[in-house]
Amino acid sequence: MQHIDPDDLAVIAFDNNSLTAEQEQHLAQCDQCADELHGLHRTVVAGRTAIHADLLSPPTTMWAKIQTELSMPVASETIEPTATADHTSESSATDAPVIPLRRTRKAWPLLVAAGVVGILGGLVISGLWQIPSDAVIAEASLEPLPGWSAAGSAAVSQNNDGQRDVLVSIEGEDETESGVLREVWLLNADATGLVSLGFLDGDTGTFVIPAGIDLEQYPLVDVSAEPNNGDPNHSGDSIVRGELRTT
Repeated sequence: MQHIDPDDLAVIAFDNNSLTAEQEQHLAQCDQCADELHGLHRTVVAGRTAIHADLLSPPTTMWAKIQTELSMPVASETIEPTATADHTSESSATDAPVIPLRRTRKAWPLLVAAGVVGILGGLVISGLWQIPSDAVIAEASLEPLPGWSAAGSAAVSQNNDGQRDVLVSIEGEDETESGVLREVWLLNADATGLVSLGFLDGDTGTFVIPAGIDLEQYPLVDVSAEPNNGDPNHSGDSIVRGELRTT
């Protein structure tokens, strides 16, 4: 079996719309590629949810290491920008060395990691974000229910303050009728008790789990097709469902 190129997996992690039918079929059959994509996607989501925080610049040694990994020449000195707009500064800028980016097969995954490391590194340094010692506490594979062909995953993470979030991803979904919404739920074992977490807009979404919810009592993650009629009850038409298992 020929696996999906790491460059392509990194692009898919940024934009699920770039997923081809062949790649989608391969991911449904290959746990190795699916796991790698899941890890890259979680990294991208972490970076995107942190972009509004004030960041500090990472140390120059970090970028030097990234340039080395990408087979880029490392500049011997840092050229500071100048606000003086005279002919001398223009000449200096013209003579400044240009560092070419030579794209390698491993470039895209490293750029994904490098971008997010820069974001998260600045947050950690500034004290605005802390990396939990055990971020992911439970995961589930979401399987299609009768009448649907979608599949996906759910991952529950917990931060240092005890807040729990669930990241829900769905791929290969059938087209839904106009005006139909997708709602994410937690269900108990026999699906008689349920808690709504919110609506899924797009292929992925992160939802806060209420503090009083015991995941041992509500272990099922469910995504349903809901008519946009204002009725808060579950429609009974579930797209995917899966049981959370501790990691």
